[in-house]
Amino acid sequence: VSTTLSNTSTSLGNVSTSQVGISTSLGNVSTSVGNVSNSLGTVSTSQVAISTSLGNLSSSVVVINTTLTNVSSSVINVSGSLANVSTSQVALSTSLTTVSTSLTNVSTSLGNVSTSTTVLSTSLSTTTSNLSQVSTALSTTNNNLGNVSSSLGNVSTSLGGLSTSVTLLSSSLTNVSTSLTTMASTNSAAFAAQGTSLIALSRTQDVQSTAVSSSLTQLNSSVSRVSTSLTAVSSSLTQAAGAITELNSGLSNLAGDVDRLRGESRRGIAAVAAIGAVGVGGQAPGEMGIDIGVAGYRGQGAVATNVSYVTESGVVVSAGASYAGSGSAVVRLGIGFRIKLGNKAKDAAATTAGNEASTAIATPPATNNTPVVEVPKTASK
Repeated sequence: VSTTLSNTSTSLGNVSTSQVGISTSLGNVSTSVGNVSNSLGTVSTSQVAISTSLGNLSSSVVVINTTLTNVSSSVINVSGSLANVSTSQVALSTSLTTVSTSLTNVSTSLGNVSTSTTVLSTSLSTTTSNLSQVSTALSTTNNNLGNVSSSLGNVSTSLGGLSTSVTLLSSSLTNVSTSLTTMASTNSAAFAAQGTSLIALSRTQDVQSTAVSSSLTQLNSSVSRVSTSLTAVSSSLTQAAGAITELNSGLSNLAGDVDRLRGESRRGIAAVAAIGAVGVGGQAPGEMGIDIGVAGYRGQGAVATNVSYVTESGVVVSAGASYAGSGSAVVRLGIGFRIKLGNKAKDAAATTAGNEASTAIATPPATNNTPVVEVPKTASK
């Protein structure tokens, strides 16, 4: 369990390091978004200047010349803004690389957590087996105590029989004493014989007392062994209770990690949904599109923005970023190309062949007095 907790602590350290890297990447993304916002502000200012210039264009030709000069300056500003956008895209690409590395570290940490969970499961199985052995030992001890109780009952019965024997012996001694008193005056020889019998009876009583003392000694030894067994069982139960407490602590920490991972995954899903909520498309070359989207998933919300631009050559550059709070962010960057498919040379040859066929059919060669009818040429494709 200690090793498992150490591995879990190391995994949490790796997750913390990954979160620091993600936070740094988010700072870079925030700076890039700020640069994009500044560029968009410059573009918006340029568009206002263009709109004003177009309004003045309808008034006079002189103002048109001035306006064209302003438009040229605005185009230069737009070019500078596009350069800033390109720089921001490079920064976004670097941030994406950092985020990818952080995700790899998070994946490794999750693998370590899975390994720790497996080890914890093995420890729980071992603890369950130990508890089963303790239960078996308690059952055996209970049976031994039952046997001891039965032995004590037998000893008690034996002591009762011994007490009865002693009572009967006392009665016999009383009777013997009476008889001896009676016989003392009549026959001293008989009295001597009775004395010998009393001595033998006294020896028998001593032997019985020795046997009872030995039985009591054995009983005390059995009780001592049972007490030792109970002490060992109590120590085992104390150790098992400590192990269960440590396992409960580890499970609590693991539950906290699972809750944090669940929150991060939900925020990530919301961020991905927000960044794909709206897509600006259909821009003409030289146009820029901006969209903003929001999304929520299982109590977690996210906001996102996308920016796309179509170059004069038809290349589409698109970038976006979304934020779901608690350091959860998603960034993207994409480049698209438009390719027109088809064989233009083959189409032109087919068109030419169709025109020649139409001309040959419409204007047959003139022979003898056959009139010539001219038909307008039609292009077929």
